[in-house]
This record gives sequence, structure tokens and C-alpha cells, in this order.
Amino acid sequence: MKKSGTQPEIDTRTLEGLMDDLREVEQRLNAALKKLDGAMRLSDEYHDSLAEIYTLMTWMRGLAPDIQVEMERIDDQLPDD
Repeated sequence: MKKSGTQPEIDTRTLEGLMDDLREVEQRLNAALKKLDGAMRLSDEYHDSLAEIYTLMTWMRGLAPDIQVEMERIDDQLPDD
């Protein structure tokens, strides 16, 4: 029997993994933006940077619903106040 007043163990590994992915996207996005800033406008490097930025933003957009689902799952496990 559980002691009253103790909080249940909530698994946050999935959310932590999603946050790691989000941090990676942020780092790569910052690097791509710096490359874009240093590239001659409309050059191949400029175009490549824009393509990478688009890809990273698409990845980030894909993370959003997964993060929302995990937040709701964790919220459902928290005790009601």
C-alpha cells in the first residue's frame, strides 16, 4: 500500500528525449542561420542554408504534437490539487 502524501513516479524519459531533439534542432538552426548571414545573397551556400533551415523547421514542427502528447500524458499522471 502506498503512503499517502507521496508523489507517484512519473516516467519523463520520452519528454526528455524530445527536449534533447529540440535542443539539437535549435543548435543546428542557429548554425544554419549564421551560415546564411555569412553567405552571398542567392549563392549556392545561401540556397543550401535556406534548404537546411526549412528542413530543421519541418523537424521542429513535427516535434510539437509529440511534445504536447507527452505533456498531457504527464499532466494526467499528476495528482489533483
